[in-house]
Amino acid sequence: MYNFKKGFTLIELLVVIAIIGILAAIVMTSMEASRDKARVSAAKSEIIQIAKAVDAARAMGGKMYLKDITLSGWTWGGGVGDAEGRFRVALQRISAASGTFNSLDQILLDPWGSVYMLDENEGEQSGNPCRIDTISTQNGQVRYRFSYGSEYCTFQAPQGSPGFY
Repeated sequence: MYNFKKGFTLIELLVVIAIIGILAAIVMTSMEASRDKARVSAAKSEIIQIAKAVDAARAMGGKMYLKDITLSGWTWGGGVGDAEGRFRVALQRISAASGTFNSLDQILLDPWGSVYMLDENEGEQSGNPCRIDTISTQNGQVRYRFSYGSEYCTFQAPQGSPGFY
């Protein structure tokens, strides 16, 4: 008579652990992609809120250019100085000028944890009438170009996402 012991061999256990590891890696990769899509969506939502406040501030104050609302031509300066403080002040000025968007100060950081980049570059190229104002995430995944109407250069955004490029 043979005496067999019940149980798993070391090789069987290693194979099962390897399969579980591969499945876990696949799940983590798909979850990271979902998290990134959610961050992009959140950033777009916050930027749209800022853009609506800018439009309201333009209408309330009769000012065309973003620099006249924020009183700055360069809120985010590539990490030079206090970008967070300058962006906070710009949001406060936009909020005050719009008269209705009082919660903008809660949109200080993008979903990745960095300060949004607000760039008010009106007339940055001599002889070119185009006005190029943008707000974007520091990682560049979400960018929005403000529009000034037909008298200035027009920007063709991708279909379905006005202003985003």
